[in-house]
Amino acid sequence: MITKGGNVGFSYEDFRRTDELRMEWGRFINSDIGKIVLRVMREKYRPEDVPSNVDALASARVLSQFHGAHSCLDDLERLAMPLAPDIPIDASYLAGESDHERMPSETETRGVIRP
Repeated sequence: MITKGGNVGFSYEDFRRTDELRMEWGRFINSDIGKIVLRVMREKYRPEDVPSNVDALASARVLSQFHGAHSCLDDLERLAMPLAPDIPIDASYLAGESDHERMPSETETRGVIRP
């Protein structure tokens, strides 16, 4: 669905909501060739730090490039997965059986000082 000028007519989320596109991409990405491509690309962008005598900012920049490459590869894999349904979360602090309710009281956790 490329529009005039090469712009894509839908978003990342739209792609994941479109069964036909997602399934076709999933067939490729889960094929032997697709798996090899992802493995090769992840190996190509395997994080390696710069020499220790280089400025810390340069090291951060290099590592952020590796992180960006892996984030992109993760997104390519996620394109084959449907979006999770939007389920609203109840914004109540009164949920029963929470971890907070099962925690011991402050007096129960206070150490005993023995003479």
